[in-house]
Amino acid sequence: MDKITKWLIRISVFVIIGYGFGYLEQAIEKKEALRFRKTIKCLNCLKPKYPKELLMSGITGSASIKVFINKDGTVRDAIVQNSSGYLSWDNAALDAARESTFNPIERDGDILIKYDMKLGM
Repeated sequence: MDKITKWLIRISVFVIIGYGFGYLEQAIEKKEALRFRKTIKCLNCLKPKYPKELLMSGITGSASIKVFINKDGTVRDAIVQNSSGYLSWDNAALDAARESTFNPIERDGDILIKYDMKLGM
């Protein structure tokens, strides 16, 4: 084996090992994020008000809302992560999420809440 081939093998090993450590760091960060999210508990979770036009039409569906929470448990902001396809339902879910309160947490965080709209809620 010539010198160039040996150096290429060494470089490849370092790249593979480096990638492995990066992957391990990402796995640890994901595990920590999951652990942290499990500490978030809703103290006062409001249900969205069913939009009248959707109720009258018998329309059902769901919207997922990402809620950004301050350390004191108040909601800083909320955004639609997955739309219901109905602006009035998405807005009702956003309003409910923004008015909800959570337990105090060690640092600012976020949580995903799925609001289902079903007849007879």
